[in-house]
Amino acid sequence: MTDRTGVTRQAWATGKVSGEQAVLIGAAVDKLSPTVADDVAEDAQADLVDHAQALTFAQLQVVANHLVEVVDPDGADAVLAEQLEAEEARALQQTTFRGRRGFDGVARFSGRMPNVAYDMLSTALDAIASRDATTPPQQTVLVPVHPSAPPPVSVHRPRRRTRHS
Repeated sequence: MTDRTGVTRQAWATGKVSGEQAVLIGAAVDKLSPTVADDVAEDAQADLVDHAQALTFAQLQVVANHLVEVVDPDGADAVLAEQLEAEEARALQQTTFRGRRGFDGVARFSGRMPNVAYDMLSTALDAIASRDATTPPQQTVLVPVHPSAPPPVSVHRPRRRTRHS
């Protein structure tokens, strides 16, 4: 808790709120940006202390989160943005992809990845799976050119099909 949580500390010291409730209220006040006036933060704490008398801990959590969104919407957006960035970073750290070609001509794969990456992979696999079975797969080859020449040209050529006996 910071210096802005005097009302909460007083309520805890007098027994109006439990230790858990005081920590929750203090955390909500700490989420308020420094641009929020101290008297507004004190009023917000007083409201949360009053609500703590009648609400369960889970309900008080909801009210505390809502209070932050109402009193400091820009600060709440910044906190949510930080949480999303941290979540994305964790998802990227947990990303794995394993695959191998099968002797029967069917590859097998498994892994973990962020939902956005999965959506892109799923779209690409759907596109590959939906192509006409009689049309050979295409391979894109960029033809290297001299630096003074026009930009590279994309050339499509069919891949060779091999038959397994």
